[in-house]
Amino acid sequence: MQETKRLKSRAIYIKPMLTEDSTRARLDFAKSFVRLLPSGNHAFVDMNEYIHVDEKWFYLTKVKRKFYVYDDEEMALRAAKSKQFITKVMFLAALVQPRFDHTKKAYFDGKVGVWHFVVVQPAK
Repeated sequence: MQETKRLKSRAIYIKPMLTEDSTRARLDFAKSFVRLLPSGNHAFVDMNEYIHVDEKWFYLTKVKRKFYVYDDEEMALRAAKSKQFITKVMFLAALVQPRFDHTKKAYFDGKVGVWHFVVVQPAK
């Protein structure tokens, strides 16, 4: 008896296309966190002196949004110069490895902070 093929939904992620130089640079960066112990074994650095900083951009609104309103309500006006000119805002986050603070006798979760970068200017 012949089995019928079933159609499945699958996802595949894009992987970075690395050149030989970028592959070597990534490998060297990863190897920089490995230390040789006096016993001849290798161990990873404890990462206590490293701060990880990352930025993320967010749009203030989407091009299309769905609202639920009653029949007697009016929709709020949402206008922009163009779909290409929707305002974006950038956030910067800094994290460290979580650890126990012996001086305060408390656990530090590693979150240093999150800051937004916004310039407020009067309209022209």
